[in-house]
Amino acid sequence: MKLRPIMVGTLTMALLLNGVAPLSYGATTAQATSVVKTNAMSVDEAMQKAKAYSMQIRQITAAKESAMRGYSAAESGGAKAGNMLYEYNVFQKLSENGATDPMQVATLEMYRAMFGGSPSLSFEQMYDQFIIPSEVSPYKVYVQFQGLKLDEPSVISGVEYQTKQMYYGVLSYQHSLLLMQESIGITQKKIQELELKYKAGQVAKATLEMEKLTYSKNLLELDKQKKELKILETSFNGLLGNADNTPVVLKEVGLLNAPGVISYETLVLQAFKNRADLKKSQLEIDSLTHEVKIMSGYLRDPKSDRRIDADQRLLSAKLAKMTLENNVKTEILDAYNTYKLAQEQLSISAKKVALSEKQLSKIKQLLKVGYAKKLDVFGVELQLQNSKLGYESAVYEYNKQLDAISRITVHALN
Repeated sequence: MKLRPIMVGTLTMALLLNGVAPLSYGATTAQATSVVKTNAMSVDEAMQKAKAYSMQIRQITAAKESAMRGYSAAESGGAKAGNMLYEYNVFQKLSENGATDPMQVATLEMYRAMFGGSPSLSFEQMYDQFIIPSEVSPYKVYVQFQGLKLDEPSVISGVEYQTKQMYYGVLSYQHSLLLMQESIGITQKKIQELELKYKAGQVAKATLEMEKLTYSKNLLELDKQKKELKILETSFNGLLGNADNTPVVLKEVGLLNAPGVISYETLVLQAFKNRADLKKSQLEIDSLTHEVKIMSGYLRDPKSDRRIDADQRLLSAKLAKMTLENNVKTEILDAYNTYKLAQEQLSISAKKVALSEKQLSKIKQLLKVGYAKKLDVFGVELQLQNSKLGYESAVYEYNKQLDAISRITVHALN
């Protein structure tokens, strides 16, 4: 499905770097229909509904709660291992002193089976049977839990981002259809004028037939757009948990305000401070660093296979973070360049609308004094419609890229 990204908004151009003056080309299509949108849904309301309905958010919340229970269990298991080792030493000493209590004897035999024939364990036995459950495993589970805590706002942000993009897309199609209908109305008038000219012998039949062919193609395109809009509205309703046939009536979205001066360097600094994926990468490094530190206290030989394996895993995690940082920089650079291009296109399209308006005003004046024809006016009117279409597309693209810039400093775009 090809999306026609058209979005009618407020025509304030103060944000543009070149200082293009505000435009006023009468009641836009959106403005003309806004009075009937009494029950229009705002983008914030749509995001709230989508978050309340999202299976992803429910799943990540459940996973976080499960990880918390796992962390508590790991802590409890570590404490239990320590207590068992302590009891083993106590019962061993009691046995050496001649204690014959059946329960103590049975417990001692159980501990001997678990920890070996003597509570005086080797460093490796101590590490495997006591340190791992008491100090290494709980920390790993804790890191997993913290990672899920970071994933949760990322998932929520993803649902919000998806909802915004689809919200803008629905508006684009709705506005596109209205603009197409206006253009078809102008084309109808043009055909009527051509028919009069043809009957008067002032235009060739081929010219009239060509315009009728264009009109027929526009009707087919309009019908196609209506079907595609219906599909998009159904998807939008599905995202919000609405019934498929729920009317999609949305509030207009104007040109979004940029949060001050946006630069690539600032975006990178913000991302390195706030990005969830970078924080998770550092958590993994912290977990492995903790494991290496604890392991070195019990497995004294730095050339042992287990020490080497742990060191290599830590090194791999550090390299992975460096790679991720480079990928984040590239991602931000791409998003920043796309945003700057959208900003430039917004300025250009605004100038085209202003120029088309001046041309229409001029041609109407010439028509009044007999130096222009109605066909000339229709041609410029259609040109103005195309300029409006281009401007609204530029507004949509600018808003979309501004949203992307805002998200990319905290979460990845995917």
